[in-house]
Amino acid sequence: MESIMSDLIPLFRPQSVALIGASSDTKKYGYWTAKSLIDNKFQGEIHLISRSGGEILGRSQREAPETDGEIIFTAGESKMPSVGDFVDVRIEKASTYDLTGVIA
Repeated sequence: MESIMSDLIPLFRPQSVALIGASSDTKKYGYWTAKSLIDNKFQGEIHLISRSGGEILGRSQREAPETDGEIIFTAGESKMPSVGDFVDVRIEKASTYDLTGVIA
């Protein structure tokens, strides 16, 4: 049982968080989630990733140059989307610099 619990530590105590969909628009969840991470003094690195770039709550992507803001995914059984398409991606792996997933 202890082994199972130790496997979950990275999930419940992450060393860093990449918030994909962060927003400077105070009406959007991406803004409130980012604000909550910052206001509650998350102990790890916070990487705010937004489609438009720019500054969010006084932070920008340039503050995390090691993070390129990309997600690597495969189509699996789905048709590969075209450039500009929006798709839901199920993240299956997170590494230091990338998220890897499959179209949901």
